[in-house]
Amino acid sequence: MSAATISYNLAPGVALGGANQTIEQLLQSAPDTISTSFKGASQVFESSLPSLGILLAIAILVIYLILGILYEDFGSPASMGKIG
Repeated sequence: MSAATISYNLAPGVALGGANQTIEQLLQSAPDTISTSFKGASQVFESSLPSLGILLAIAILVIYLILGILYEDFGSPASMGKIG
């Protein structure tokens, strides 16, 4: 069973996500007998993407709670645009 490792460095100004997408597009034309996986920073980046939505929801909830505590009313943060 043969194995090969392909390494790459990012050019200045190129995002890791964009580089991963380009590599995945290139691998779509590879035969089905070839198996691939990301390692290192690319693997960590790919595994962290699904949890970003949950993190954003928690951040919005925490901000809402802090504003509710600040205004001593949990209805006030939702109507901040109506202050005046």
